[in-house]
Amino acid sequence: MKRHAFGVIAATLAAPYIGAVIFCAFIEGKLILEGKPITFLSVRDGIINLENITWEIYFLGTFGLLKYGITIFIVSLAAALIMGGRAVKAPAFVISAYTFIGFCFGSHILASFAQTPWWLLPSFMITGAICGWIYWRIATGRPA
Repeated sequence: MKRHAFGVIAATLAAPYIGAVIFCAFIEGKLILEGKPITFLSVRDGIINLENITWEIYFLGTFGLLKYGITIFIVSLAAALIMGGRAVKAPAFVISAYTFIGFCFGSHILASFAQTPWWLLPSFMITGAICGWIYWRIATGRPA
């Protein structure tokens, strides 16, 4: 059970920062595809500044951790207890469960916008899948 707890903690800490990276990539990619100027701090005079992107990700990740960290931890712990009680060790099921959790969090967050940007929902699902993989690797004790 110790590994499961470490897996839940690692997934909880990683989720907002991975989400921020993927979220920024989705938004900037969408704006580039539409031919619109990128509105983030990462571009100044048409040149992408990696230092500003790093600060964006740090800010968004820390904000997400402070706002949703406890909720993510509780939901992840509940999922881990259910999967542990059912003796689920298949990576596909664990990753699918965390993808669903990411979908639920993404739906909740996007519901607060006036015009729901539905195209951001896959970024939350990808984040959930990556965090599910992190949890699975730690909980099952698989070597890296």
